[in-house]
Amino acid sequence: MSNPNVTQRVVVIDLGSNTARLIVLQAVPGHAWRLEDEIREVVRLRQGMTDEGLSAEAMERAFAALRLFKRFADAVRADVIIATATSAVRDAVNGKTFIRRVERELKLELRILDGEREAFTASSVRSTMFRSPAAPLSTSAAAAPRSRRLPTGPLCAGSRPRWGR
Repeated sequence: MSNPNVTQRVVVIDLGSNTARLIVLQAVPGHAWRLEDEIREVVRLRQGMTDEGLSAEAMERAFAALRLFKRFADAVRADVIIATATSAVRDAVNGKTFIRRVERELKLELRILDGEREAFTASSVRSTMFRSPAAPLSTSAAAAPRSRRLPTGPLCAGSRPRWGR
């Protein structure tokens, strides 16, 4: 179990088909969290998508948003960055090429969500974004719905978070 007195600054990046979102959470993993900041950028990843994959213009928009988000995460001194991509990248023939570029140039591991996890994550992000940023850091893991629980376990570079139960 994690120490309830140790907080982490967690940045979650969600690269969707139309919009990229970043949220910053002050958190005690597995116990409580508070929304500190959020950014949204329109990327329109599916615009111009063909059988050959994502268009160069769409990939540049998404890459620019991810570069901004990575710089922001570094500026707020994020302890953990969780970056995900959804259906546009997952479905694109050149999606893996885009992911490799993001990893190589931004040093950002972009995890592709399957359809079920994508639906769960979209619900989680929406519920987080509508919560008051001024709310106290007091939501216990036992009382919080699954969508508001933070990853538990070792949250360091290279590790895979496990979502709290």
